[in-house]
Amino acid sequence: MVLRALLLAVAVTVLPGFMAQARPSRLNEADHLFWSGKGMQALALYQNLLSECTATETLSGASQEVQAAASAGILRSCLRFGKHDLAEKTLALISQTQPPQAEPLTWAGNYAEYRGRLQEARDYWNQALQADPMALEARYRLAEATSVLSSSSERVIPYRWFLEKYKQNSAFSPTDLEWIGRACVRLEKYEWDGAQKAYKQALDASPALESVLVAKGDLWMDRYDEDAAIKIYADAIKSNPESLPAFLGLALTQREKGDFSSCKRSVDRILALNPFHPTALALLADLSYYDQQNAEAEEALRKGYATSPNDIVLLSVEATYAIRRNDQARVQQVLEKAAKAYPNPGEFHFQLAECLERNYLFRDADDHHNRCLTLAPWHKRARAAKSMLSGRISPASAENAVEKMGDAFRSDPFHIRLFNMRNLFKKRSEFKKMESEHFILRIPTAGARTYGSLALENLEQTYHELSEKFHYRHSEKILVEFYEDPDDFSVRIAGLPGTGLAGVCFGDIIILSAPGRSRMTGFNWGNNLRHELTHSFTLGLSDARLPRWYTEGLSVVEEWDPNSNSDPILAQRLRLNDLVKVEEMDLAFHRPKNMATVALAYAQSGEVVQALTTQLGFGIHLTLLKEFASGQSTQEVLPRVTGISFQKLNELVRERVEKRVNQGAPPSNLASSPPVDDSLKLSGMIPAVTEIGSVTASIAEIMKPTDNPRLTAWKTAQKEAMTGQWEEALSGISQWLAGNPADLPFIEASAVCAYHTGQKREARKAAGAAIEASSQSYYAWMVLGWLDRDNRRWDRAVQNLMAAHRLRPRSFGSGSPIREAEKILQERGTREEYEEILARRTALSTRDVQGFLELARLRRELGKPDLALQAITQAAFIEPWLPETQVLWGDCLLDLGKPREAIDRYQVAADLDTQNGKARLGMARACIASGSREQAEAFAREAVALDPTLEEAATLLDEITQQSSGKPAGGS
Repeated sequence: MVLRALLLAVAVTVLPGFMAQARPSRLNEADHLFWSGKGMQALALYQNLLSECTATETLSGASQEVQAAASAGILRSCLRFGKHDLAEKTLALISQTQPPQAEPLTWAGNYAEYRGRLQEARDYWNQALQADPMALEARYRLAEATSVLSSSSERVIPYRWFLEKYKQNSAFSPTDLEWIGRACVRLEKYEWDGAQKAYKQALDASPALESVLVAKGDLWMDRYDEDAAIKIYADAIKSNPESLPAFLGLALTQREKGDFSSCKRSVDRILALNPFHPTALALLADLSYYDQQNAEAEEALRKGYATSPNDIVLLSVEATYAIRRNDQARVQQVLEKAAKAYPNPGEFHFQLAECLERNYLFRDADDHHNRCLTLAPWHKRARAAKSMLSGRISPASAENAVEKMGDAFRSDPFHIRLFNMRNLFKKRSEFKKMESEHFILRIPTAGARTYGSLALENLEQTYHELSEKFHYRHSEKILVEFYEDPDDFSVRIAGLPGTGLAGVCFGDIIILSAPGRSRMTGFNWGNNLRHELTHSFTLGLSDARLPRWYTEGLSVVEEWDPNSNSDPILAQRLRLNDLVKVEEMDLAFHRPKNMATVALAYAQSGEVVQALTTQLGFGIHLTLLKEFASGQSTQEVLPRVTGISFQKLNELVRERVEKRVNQGAPPSNLASSPPVDDSLKLSGMIPAVTEIGSVTASIAEIMKPTDNPRLTAWKTAQKEAMTGQWEEALSGISQWLAGNPADLPFIEASAVCAYHTGQKREARKAAGAAIEASSQSYYAWMVLGWLDRDNRRWDRAVQNLMAAHRLRPRSFGSGSPIREAEKILQERGTREEYEEILARRTALSTRDVQGFLELARLRRELGKPDLALQAITQAAFIEPWLPETQVLWGDCLLDLGKPREAIDRYQVAADLDTQNGKARLGMARACIASGSREQAEAFAREAVALDPTLEEAATLLDEITQQSSGKPAGGS
């Protein structure tokens, strides 16, 4: 990251205890306190030492050193804690001190820079160099300032001086080695080895030297090796819990990594030390704007500018969100301010471009990278960022990105992200290119044959649906790229492996994690493709300015998958009264407490969109997208446009979530609506059993003491049922019912327990009583279904099980009523009813490849070729690399009179499994359908040779040979 010193304006320079023999013990004590995280105690000591020195008219040489060191220590402390008044008084004293001392003058410059007074800072650093030409920190900081204060686009900055001095004499103090290392990074020809050597030498001498640890972290961040940088900053913080430079480096790295939750925690630590730190306040403003908390962001900007009116990061954040809001007057004001403060504002334009890119404003980001490189052609980070950005701006720019990345890498050969992405784009150039009316696909060659045509067909179909719905069409073809290797996918979107995502939309470019043949996970990539394509429409309609929660909500609603995996999280948060508020939903996406919060945010965002659609019709979303295109926030747009207050909208969402949760598996394996302990709500310990008989709640939580005898009886029975002690559970339930015969949850539970203890007559009686009390008694219908199944009353069993299913239609896992009904119908061979129920269940379970394969076979047998093709298509969206999927896909196409397309599927199956006889049989049948009997005979022979048990192949071969000889099949 360029000009890190301007951002890390409080980097340390004094080694604790270094030259200790020449310094008074109290000064050593103050330094030790400062570097070990006891800065306020150190400041008091520095002030006492300075007072003693200034009380004497004539100072000895030793006293002059104490005065200089104490003055520098006070300024260091003022920078750490934001004590501006004290710092200004100390500056005045330093300016009057004779003879001038390099150390306090250097820190005077550092403080002036922190306050945005760059010319004053340069004067102090020049004075420091006059006092000591070997004051390396002052020399380095002066070089850094020259790059922004010189209007020349030619870089004439003496960084090489540091390297030459180091080569002439390597006996530098550990603190001076920091500046040699930093200068090596700034050289036009990156001296990575020189920086590494300098830092190693310094840390060998003083392993816990904070300033060098921070510089080393900056070095790794300069390479964009974020994890390595974070580890090093953490080491610095261990030795000094008040290391503001380390926390700042950590926050900047976490922001770059996209870990906004950790970034916010680091910013909070900085502001706890120094509430006025301009760069920390700029980061706070960035995070707040990003999360739609505009008032908090504006306040952070105001406080930051009060400290440093020209801080580059503050200016770049303000400009970014002015651009996002299309506030051209404010944009121009910030640009003029930056140009006035910095004769060469190249670094400002780079920081602005980086911030714009995080906000998906790619074309604006590219424009400011161009401005940076015009002003500062040497800016290798801008050149690298611009080349990588070309893979996001448009499909056309992505096609030429590899050449740009190659040029950038030659000037920045240690940039890890650029290195990874350049190599990936070289690999991408070998991908097969497929096109349709609205799409360009880049896809690995094997994938193109296996699922490429399916992807294009699905994209075009979905595009037609969405364009009709959103009244929007793209001006150019959309680029869709598939990556079968998870690391390749991650590098394509972030430059580094390990993002953990499945798909990303950059507007007119969609990147997908494709199904890999070596990792069949049951992931429905067709569903994900639909989700990301919806993003392309909503980003286009809003000019990429809509809130994160809203674009995700619109995409979630368009998915096939009902997202039942999120139901347990929704249920828990509902019981805790802890659903995310609509006005705070972006926070849940950007700064989640954990991954469960992210899943909750996705699920709830979809419910918000559906609530708005129910209340106002889908047209409201077209209006909202148009309004959000102005860059306004959720708080500004939603109540005004919809006429619905946040309070009312949150109530509507809660109602929808409650209905959704009540359609899933009950939170108990004994009753549909068990007694609830309010104390569990308060403590956050809600038992959750997602399927019959499964144990997911802690027994200790269930058995939390309570004064309520009903709850005590229930908890005891629940504990016993969870551990299979059905007789004990039934005994306790019966005792309670003896005194409370109308308590419905206990009646329902008694039916369940009676069934599991073999008391079937009692179970039927209890289930009947529960249903008589309430027809919504889920487990009562289940028990009746089980009893009828056991008694081989198949029709009644299915009828009762499906009655239970209709009460909880989102419950479809193992042991659920719909699964039990499926088993019965499958075993009995009742195909029509089985097909109906299987279709209903796979619509809920969109990742069940075996379910879709079975549904396709069943529909073929029932003579429903169109519906069979729909089912096999879903199977291909889950596991296209299964030969079984490809063969059945070919069969469905052949049923529909498409032999040539069928042959393609059979050939893919044969390539995937060279011993697959069914694939050859399919090709034989397809060849007959297309009139090629000779090829049909050859394929039939191969099928019989590969699988002699394949009777259909043997019969077909017999028919072909008999017909070829003119004899009837089966004749002598």
